Amino acid sequence: QDPEVRLAALQGLRDRPPNAVAQSAIERCLADGDPRVRAEAASLSTEAGLGLLEQMAASSDAAEATAALARLPASHCALAVARLGDTDAAIRAAALSCLARLRAGEELRKAGIETALDDPDPAVRRAAADALAVLADPAASRALAVALKDSLREVRTHVSARLGELGDAGITAAEPYLRDVGPWTVDAALAAVSAARTPRARAVLGQELRARVYRSWESLLALEALGQVESPWMRALRLAHEDAFARSGRTAFRILELLEGVSLMRSVQHALRLGSRRARANALEVVANLGDRETSELLVLLLEEGVLRDKMSGVAGHFRPPRDSNEVVSLAEVSSDRWIGCALRARDEAADREIMEQLLALRQVSLFAHLSLDQLEAIRRAMKTVQYLEGEVIVREGDPGTELFVLLEGEVEVYREWGSSKPALLNRLAPVSYFGEIAILGEERRSAT
Repeated sequence: QDPEVRLAALQGLRDRPPNAVAQSAIERCLADGDPRVRAEAASLSTEAGLGLLEQMAASSDAAEATAALARLPASHCALAVARLGDTDAAIRAAALSCLARLRAGEELRKAGIETALDDPDPAVRRAAADALAVLADPAASRALAVALKDSLREVRTHVSARLGELGDAGITAAEPYLRDVGPWTVDAALAAVSAARTPRARAVLGQELRARVYRSWESLLALEALGQVESPWMRALRLAHEDAFARSGRTAFRILELLEGVSLMRSVQHALRLGSRRARANALEVVANLGDRETSELLVLLLEEGVLRDKMSGVAGHFRPPRDSNEVVSLAEVSSDRWIGCALRARDEAADREIMEQLLALRQVSLFAHLSLDQLEAIRRAMKTVQYLEGEVIVREGDPGTELFVLLEGEVEVYREWGSSKPALLNRLAPVSYFGEIAILGEERRSAT
């Protein structure tokens, strides 16, 4: 009665010598109610089976079409090509998967499947990645690597695996994305390099580890030279360097996870954050034996407790620390870091100044204090700025809550039983603070006016 059992039984017949009993069972399954069973039986049958597969592959029913496309033989590639532009995403994905399974390189090239990487449906984009990996030429690999920037993690992970299967060719395609402005793209590119599992993969990861450790030191030394700054755009530059320092450190440990194993590096990070003095010393000893000597020494020095000025002698042979804030600004002018560039432009350009001011404000909100600038930017893009007049009600007790508010200017008073004869003043909020999170996070009604 179970179609899964019937399907498994048919698949078992695929590896057995044909006989009359098996053929009779296959023919009965050509009329099965489950399209997967019918397609499996048709692929095992004679001319009648091929005719059924053709009919199913051209069907407007997605379940029938996808089941048939999963079983089409190489002689029927044209049927898959014909469904590449279907309005149903499941059929488009199945057609791409069919051509990839059949390794139909010529048909895939003619179809220009690179455009499928922009398909609204993630299943189609994953199938397009499989198809591009089949082509295994430099142009296809480069097109595949573009999908490391996909908005969905599941697609980026899929693309990383496909690039890794291409070995050194996949590494070459992924390398330009190791320095991308998007941290998620960088992580996907690192995963692609690691998945290649060739000697070159380890060498490239080692180079990237060294670059991230160097970048961490450069930002830390810049922060030391900046000191406590007053002007808004200099505060923005300081924030950008703080973010670059944290981001480079996170990426360095991600690379070490890929090189040495997730379990080991998570244990090291846990000991460095929460362990006793002895546990920290043991963790630093582990780090000292990872990677090349120069990189490990700089990383250990970076992670050791102590005053930065006391560590300066240890990095003298590698860096010349900026003397003052003016030199930090000069170095920022040639930096490729996205946020350092944005902070620098905030001196003169109103649009960048507004962005950095809003990010600075969001960073002061305790709810967002530990987020990266990329994460804060995602929040900023979802925000809208609204002005309220004195005495105007912003939210009312008992109303549904769908927004969180960040107070940038002015004052907000919070009341219980507002409008009654005895309203109770609960709080006065000043910038920068936030309210409305209880209704958002708990899907409750507003608790106050």
